Amino acid sequence: MRQNLRLEQAFAHAERNKQCLRGITEAEKRALRRRAKSGELVRVRPGLYARTAYWETLSYHERIMHMLRSVTSMHTEWVLAGVSAAAVWGLADTYKLHTRVY
Repeated sequence: MRQNLRLEQAFAHAERNKQCLRGITEAEKRALRRRAKSGELVRVRPGLYARTAYWETLSYHERIMHMLRSVTSMHTEWVLAGVSAAAVWGLADTYKLHTRVY
């Protein structure tokens, strides 16, 4: 697939910060959806993506934490509760419990 330098840099930055990437512009969102459809990316949750090769190296707990960091960076006023808060403390590593952020 064609390389997109801005997208590659954005993924590198997100991975350094242990987060997923979200598209800001409509063009970025389309590019992310297209790459997810091809299997190059994993759609972690609506609007959040990770490179498939990178995502597969993470444990369930690391995946949950990437997702939580990503969501809380978008919503800085949110306070985590329930299963999301338990995950931060390492008490809930079952990925299936994290269908939403509490």
